[in-house]
Amino acid sequence: MATTNQEKARRLAEKIAGQIARGAGKGLNAGRAFLVSRIKEALSVPAPRRAIRGAPRPGKKLGPIIRYVATTPARPGAPPRKLSGRLRTSVTSVMIGDNIAVIGTNARADPTPKYPGGFNYPLYHEIKGVYKRSGNHPFMAPTARKWRGALAVIIGRAAYSFIVAGRTEATP
Repeated sequence: MATTNQEKARRLAEKIAGQIARGAGKGLNAGRAFLVSRIKEALSVPAPRRAIRGAPRPGKKLGPIIRYVATTPARPGAPPRKLSGRLRTSVTSVMIGDNIAVIGTNARADPTPKYPGGFNYPLYHEIKGVYKRSGNHPFMAPTARKWRGALAVIIGRAAYSFIVAGRTEATP
């Protein structure tokens, strides 16, 4: 049975759409890895710090380091500075399907009676109004905005409008 030109055009269009979708997924994966690296760079500025030590062990002059404390605060609007590196290490990403990438962090402070699951300090730094005095040191959104031109080239121009608009939800 002979195929019509319309059927050939439809199959060709489906083939091209599939190739574009596969290419977009590859570009998105590369853009995801690129943005994670840039976020980790932003979080790599060391803070001047001093060690808080515990009681010395027998025969030792100094006790073990319990934690670090910054001697000067980060400037408002700047990313949080690195004390222990826990926040930087926790930045991660995952591809969900071919066309959705999620970048985030799972860092938490040690559990306390007030925060049994640990204080969500990445959220505290990133978003204004979640906690008292929160949102002074965003690091993910400003980094994505700073590198949006490079991301558009890496991902492809089709995704550029989503990056510029700052859209966070997937669209059909």
